[in-house]
Amino acid sequence: MDDRDREYLREAVRNFHKNLESSLGRVISREEKGKDGYMRYIRIINEVRDYADRKRIPVKQAAKELSR
Repeated sequence: MDDRDREYLREAVRNFHKNLESSLGRVISREEKGKDGYMRYIRIINEVRDYADRKRIPVKQAAKELSR
């Protein structure tokens, strides 16, 4: 995960509404358009979910930890 990914994740956690996926989607769609933004979204979501599964913690907590 690069610095831009972490920044997007931090903003998604700060602006968390219904779920991480929608919050992150809003953040990325404001900054990036097209395939690149979608690929970044998929990469971040997969990394957060994998981390949450490995640590057996909620996705929101995983996002907070990974965004540091």
